[in-house]
Amino acid sequence: MNISALVVVFNEDRHLRDCLASLKPFEEVVVADIGSADHSIAIAHSMGAKVIRHPWVPIGEMVLPGLFPSLQNDWVIRVDPDEILPPSLVEDLIRLEVSDNIGIVHVPYQYYFLNRRLDTTLWGGVRPIPRVMHRDRVTVTADVHRALRCKPGCETYTLPSRPGNAVIHYWVDDYRQLIEKHERYLKMEGESRYNNGFRFDWKSLLYNPLKSFAASFIKYAGWRGGWAGWFLSVFIAVYEARAWLSLMRYEKALANRHSGGLSHP
Repeated sequence: MNISALVVVFNEDRHLRDCLASLKPFEEVVVADIGSADHSIAIAHSMGAKVIRHPWVPIGEMVLPGLFPSLQNDWVIRVDPDEILPPSLVEDLIRLEVSDNIGIVHVPYQYYFLNRRLDTTLWGGVRPIPRVMHRDRVTVTADVHRALRCKPGCETYTLPSRPGNAVIHYWVDDYRQLIEKHERYLKMEGESRYNNGFRFDWKSLLYNPLKSFAASFIKYAGWRGGWAGWFLSVFIAVYEARAWLSLMRYEKALANRHSGGLSHP
């Protein structure tokens, strides 16, 4: 499989050098910078990546439609600057052959929290994540956490997990980063959920945060993860509650716009 690697960067130079080094076997490596003021651009140039300046966007997937035509290959892997691809995964992807109806390939993925591998909670263990896409077979939206969709008639494929072939994702280096990242997501959660068929109700607001906590702490053994397991299980419950409140506010704003439009044609 001929693949172009695309990294979207915004002031994230901490792991960028290692990230780009892991992508060197791919035919093309492109860094799309959305306004960095740190050393990201200099690092990208020093690693031989093609650098493209792009206006700021709230989530990385939003740069894809504009950049797809300029990439060398139909297959694209979108990589975050805090992700490192092990050589075994790169080899698996380069050797991969899929049918003509595959639009998205899920790859094995491992989260790291405060530089430690997460084996418990909703983020623990190796799980499949959509990262490789065929540019003509996907639709890209601005929906946070739900940005990639296969076009009608296309399907997804999950690359088998094996020891050592999971993406290493240095997800959170400190608590400030965790809060800032998810505060940004919450500004978009309401619209994202609405676009994907969710509708607010009080039962969901009360039930789903408890369900998320139970899943993270009990089903996915957060209780075995010490302080991190407890903290992240509470964190996902709070995030889920705030996401539903974000949906409620979005629906109210939408209703107000519609009623205002009817009153003042």
